[in-house]
Amino acid sequence: MLGEAVLSTLDGLGLAALPWELPVMQAPIGPAGSWELVAAVSAVGGLGTLAASWTELAELRAEVEHLRSAVSSPFCVNLVLAFDQRERLELVLRHGVSVVSFSWGVDAALIERARSAGASVLVQVGDIQGSRRRPRHLETDSTSSEHSDLISFTRLCRACRTDSLRIATLPVPPL
Repeated sequence: MLGEAVLSTLDGLGLAALPWELPVMQAPIGPAGSWELVAAVSAVGGLGTLAASWTELAELRAEVEHLRSAVSSPFCVNLVLAFDQRERLELVLRHGVSVVSFSWGVDAALIERARSAGASVLVQVGDIQGSRRRPRHLETDSTSSEHSDLISFTRLCRACRTDSLRIATLPVPPL
């Protein structure tokens, strides 16, 4: 099965289990998405992702509260780093969001803040060079496993390249 093959590959790379059930992440699709879509994806085991970069704080708080009451499984909030996202990050962390993703840049201080609050952090990259960069303070030596969840996307793709993997489409039930 696809999920088992990908999870086996992740284990082989020394990456602990993902904090969600299936190795599927719904893209943060800006205003085309909704908290209901995020809840539906998370309810079936994928990682639903709420695009929050341009959302007013009061609306973001309401969306996160809806999600927390609708699903018990993890969901993600995405923040685009072309804008100051400190207030939004603090809000989602205060409301117990367990996965945060950042796009359009790397901000070591925001990554460290999210991690210190116990959130898993994902960073979207736009090219191969971006997948090889990471903030220096997140580098680890061979004796530390503190940041063992950091992995190069290109390394993951190379490991996943196999004829046994096929694209899978998961049905997302309406709420």
